[in-house]
Amino acid sequence: MPSSDEFVVAVGKSEDDTLNLIKSIDSHKIKIIETVWDDGLREGGRTFAAETDKAFNAISPDADWCFYIQADEVLHEKYHEVVRNVMHQNLANQHVDGLHFPYKHFYGSYDYVGESWSWYRRD
Repeated sequence: MPSSDEFVVAVGKSEDDTLNLIKSIDSHKIKIIETVWDDGLREGGRTFAAETDKAFNAISPDADWCFYIQADEVLHEKYHEVVRNVMHQNLANQHVDGLHFPYKHFYGSYDYVGESWSWYRRD
């Protein structure tokens, strides 16, 4: 997002050129952390939680907000200002721990869209 001061990109060890691609982006805002996935955490999707924690822990301590998306997710540019405005509106509200935005899931192809909160387990 243009209004972000920092982008933390957690890049797992891989055999493709992802790391070099991220490094080739000429921006002082990008902070790359190289990670190694713990294959012992794959059951139950705990690997993603562990990788998310690594990225979250690398956020600068003076950051006001963290906007989190995974590599298979996007935020359309027409919503950048919407997100930024909601962040600013809630910055001083001590009762707000996070923001929840509507989203769509594409599955199988772009022809199939899911718009339900039931895509994720609630334990």
